[in-house]
Amino acid sequence: MKKVSIFIFMGLLTNIFMVSSLFPQMIIRHPVEILQGLSGGTIQATVNPDFTLNSINNVFDGNNYTMAGVQNTHDLSITLAFSDTVEFSRTKIFFWSNGDWSMEIADTESDLNSGMGSYQLLVNQRMHTAFVADSVDVGFQKALYVRFKAHNPQENYIYLGEWDLIGALILTQLYIYPRPIKVIPGTTLKLKVKALDASNKVYDYPNTEALLWFTGNSSIATIGEFGELTGVALGTTNVLVRSYSNSISGQAQVEVVTDFRSVNAPTKIVKVALVVQNPVIDSVNNRRIHQVWGWSNPYALVNNIIEDLTWASEGVINFQIAETHDDANIFTEISSRAYDHAAGYLLFHTFQ
Repeated sequence: MKKVSIFIFMGLLTNIFMVSSLFPQMIIRHPVEILQGLSGGTIQATVNPDFTLNSINNVFDGNNYTMAGVQNTHDLSITLAFSDTVEFSRTKIFFWSNGDWSMEIADTESDLNSGMGSYQLLVNQRMHTAFVADSVDVGFQKALYVRFKAHNPQENYIYLGEWDLIGALILTQLYIYPRPIKVIPGTTLKLKVKALDASNKVYDYPNTEALLWFTGNSSIATIGEFGELTGVALGTTNVLVRSYSNSISGQAQVEVVTDFRSVNAPTKIVKVALVVQNPVIDSVNNRRIHQVWGWSNPYALVNNIIEDLTWASEGVINFQIAETHDDANIFTEISSRAYDHAAGYLLFHTFQ
């Protein structure tokens, strides 16, 4: 695709910064992070009756096709108690079973149970079909307690794939990366964008509006319509990106240099479980399979692999063996085919 460079005067660029600062936010719909709240203890969930298939995490994992269910009952209720007021304007559901569903809110548990005071019934026995998503706009709501009810009058079970509360996410600025931004004259670097909220929490840019790119000095660097930054001459300038409506923007410094070395990311420790399938096959001499066949010692081989991966990543990835399983068995067949490859006794598994 043909690159398009936009050349502007510094005065115009200053005006763009001023205009964008008048509209410092973009508001989008965004799911309330219920699963994160459950894990962090800021949300408490009560399920009645308890799930007999899977757990409540399956209801809030963002995947319609991982479900939690109850059996030998026609009814299910999930009550969420929030430590801080939750705000939302839409709710979405996805069932694996037929029936109807309701949703109610309140500011206290007693109001929720009694239907008095701050109680509101937002959805009342709305019919749903298995494997068909449904959503309801409920207007802007604020509550500390939210209760979801499901009823299946025909069958003695309820299978729930997903339940979402959709709130308003306020994005306040754009973040340009990778950083630091350095290019050599005549070379091009593709810049990307993330969105930040007021707490600098990072989100994917929602792509609800096109992005416009600019540089402060086109004699030092130019930028294409999709963020392709090209170095022109040695020096320093700024790059600006904004949404088409000026609702949100971001900027970063650009250096055009003769040469540079990329800064490594922080070291990441990856814990793994090591499964060694190296059984004793010579019981008389107590020799393992690698000794009988003259293969490398699996533990020495694994250490070499870890060293190679650390070297290849320049120390960014650091594998640590958290568990070791010395398996007395060895696979003899995979997919109905004989398995006789020498490497078969070594397996890496990510350790959670």
